[in-house]
Formats: sequence, structure tokens, C-alpha cells
Amino acid sequence: MLADLCEKKPTSPYDYTNSNRLTMSIRRNEVAKLVKKRGSSHRGGGDRSSPRGGGDTEQSVLAEVSEMMLDWEDDDTRIIQEGEENDEQNQRLLRNLNAHEIALIIIRQRNLDEAENAGAYLRVLEKAYIMLIKFVRNNRENQFLLLDKVDDFLLDADFGVHAFELITEILRNNEKLQSFGLSAIVKKVCTIADELSIEAPKKTTMVSFLSGLMICNGIVIKENQNMILGEVTNSNRKNSLHLYTHETGFEQLELYIEEMRRYYVANVASENNSNPEIFLPNELSYIIAFLRLLSISGSGRNALTELKCQSFLSIK
Repeated sequence: MLADLCEKKPTSPYDYTNSNRLTMSIRRNEVAKLVKKRGSSHRGGGDRSSPRGGGDTEQSVLAEVSEMMLDWEDDDTRIIQEGEENDEQNQRLLRNLNAHEIALIIIRQRNLDEAENAGAYLRVLEKAYIMLIKFVRNNRENQFLLLDKVDDFLLDADFGVHAFELITEILRNNEKLQSFGLSAIVKKVCTIADELSIEAPKKTTMVSFLSGLMICNGIVIKENQNMILGEVTNSNRKNSLHLYTHETGFEQLELYIEEMRRYYVANVASENNSNPEIFLPNELSYIIAFLRLLSISGSGRNALTELKCQSFLSIK
């Protein structure tokens, strides 16, 4: 709910004239969406059109929301997608109301072992991170507000991907990026990614975060390039350097391309899907993210990283 306020939309369903009306507007909007979702899958249970039936449905939906029984999955993709715009006015409003402190209180609880329902606890934790991710997105003041909390967020690195996404959004184009100690962050990212199989979506997402830590406002940071490339290609990493080179690699790549082609043709032939999406195997997604990382690490005429990248993937 608070996270939605940070995202710019053509029209807003909320009324901002005063805090009381804002709260009621948010509540009515969220409940209406949930009741509609619940009602579409409702079977039996009386007449939903009656006031009593509607009230019962609303109460049951609110009870489900309060329980938050969904687990935080490791396969969650990043929250921020290309082309999204932040709403600076609402970000400033939330900052002035100290709304971010609510999320920080939740994150600092560290009560997973004592939680009656681990799934519900992780879901609440996830929502806290999503709110903060959108809170700091392209907002200099909000980024600096959470910069000294990065170590707290790093403690949740093993839960999904949103803790790392928040850290990268705090540091994105941040003036402190060049002097900020990234070593612990990069090592943690590389360690987690290396432990995952190439088929895991989380592996691709984790590696993609590193690319944004080498450039600040269009200027490459050579120290970060050297450190990140060195860590990613460290000899201790046994499951990170996946590139389709030589004859065996090209044969494997052709198999993936054929798989994509068959999937596309099958979906085009389907009467219910005249405009199918391009299917991209998780393995290829990781390769693309890894190649992007190599290309950014070698940009800006960095002779050291250029030479290292060519040792893995020659341009000849």
C-alpha cells in the first residue's frame, strides 16, 4: 500500500486532501480490490449481494490479509522494472511522515525463529522491503536516509532477492558509491549466486544487481569494476562462469534456441494465444546477465578488466 504511493501512475485512486481521508481512501480501495478478487473465486456461502453477505466477505478477506499466509519465494523477481517512474511528491510525503520507520522496525525484529508462522513472517518482511525499495528509487534524499542501514539489510540476504535489491537501489547513482565499502556486499552476492544452479531464476537476479554498482551517473568506477569482476571470476567460484564457447558450448546453445523455437511455434498455433511471449530458458537468462556484467566491467577503457574479460571470451 505505502509502496504503491512511491510509484507514479497516470491517475491515483487515493484522496490526498487530508490524512484522515487519505487513510480511509486507501483502506476502501485495498479492501475493494481484495473483495473483488475473493468474490470472483467464491463458491456458495449465500447471497453476496446482501449487506450481510458483503460484510462477511470483507471481514474474511481482512482476516486473510492479516494472516498473510504466502511464503516469500526465492524465485521472486526484482521489484523495479525498466521504465517505471517514481513519484517524488509521495516519496517526500512518506519521508516527512517517517513512514519508512515502520518498515525498519519490522526488518529489525529478527524474530523468524520465534514466529508462529514462518511464511506469514517472511511475507510481512517482504512487504517491508518492497516499500523501502520504492521509497528510495531515484530519490537522493531517501537514499541518504537509509545509507547507514545497509548492514541491517545485508543480514536478510538469504531471504529472497529484495534485501539486495534495496541495497542496490540505495547505492544507484549515489554520490557515496565510489567511497562506499562494497566488498562484503559483493562477496555475499557472489557466494549466494554460486551456490544456486544455473536453472534458478534467483541466480540471474542476484548477478544482475552487480552491474549497477560499477557506474554512477554515467561515469564508470574502475575500482568497483576491478573488485566486482575479480570476485565474480574468483577461482573459488565453481558455478558462476557459464559461457557458451568452443564446439560443445555452441551445440548446447543451439539446443536452447531450438527449445525456444518449438515453444513459440506451439503457442502461435494455439487458438487461445495469438500473441505469445518469447520463452527464454533460465539458463540463457543467466548467460545474458553474466555477459552484461562482463561488458560493463570492461567499459570505460579499463585495461585490466578488458584483458580479463578477453581471457574468458575472446573477440577473435
